[in-house]
Amino acid sequence: MPNIAYHSALLEGKIVRKLYQAILPMIVRKHVRVPREFPISVFAYSGENSLPEQVASIRSFLARVGRPKKFTVVSDGSYTAASIALLEKIDACVRVQKEPPSPTPDLPDDVRAYLAQHPTGKQLALLMSLPANGPALYTDSDVLFFPGAHGIIDPLQAESVSAFYLADFQFSGDERLIVAAS
Repeated sequence: MPNIAYHSALLEGKIVRKLYQAILPMIVRKHVRVPREFPISVFAYSGENSLPEQVASIRSFLARVGRPKKFTVVSDGSYTAASIALLEKIDACVRVQKEPPSPTPDLPDDVRAYLAQHPTGKQLALLMSLPANGPALYTDSDVLFFPGAHGIIDPLQAESVSAFYLADFQFSGDERLIVAAS
């Protein structure tokens, strides 16, 4: 017997996403009230398939956290010119980098190929290339920022901290692959 509630929820989600995607130009034109500005660079990695989520994420960041020095969306290479223009209309701090950074030449060929060609590898290449000369924040394209998110900036400005990482809510890998410490 089919799970009608599950399939109905999937259909509803697809319909709402399509409607949101259709009105993106109107959403982007609506001004975002920014509570503060701060000298931190923010980076996200996404592509054409996640444009609606990326727009929602950036707008929620601006409204709840504030305006960074720059918010760079690194494209997986699939964004169209129209989508790039749309993203850059969100706010003056938003810029789209059309391609992920190239891997450094000193890596083994198979690692370089992975970083240059595989979607997850391209994202990893971005993470590996984040600037080390000042505070930077990486966020996924589907993260929404809620009230209280402004608190994520203060620890980034502390000089004594080299990195923070917010893990997923629960482990999502295959625990059989983890080797126990001896």
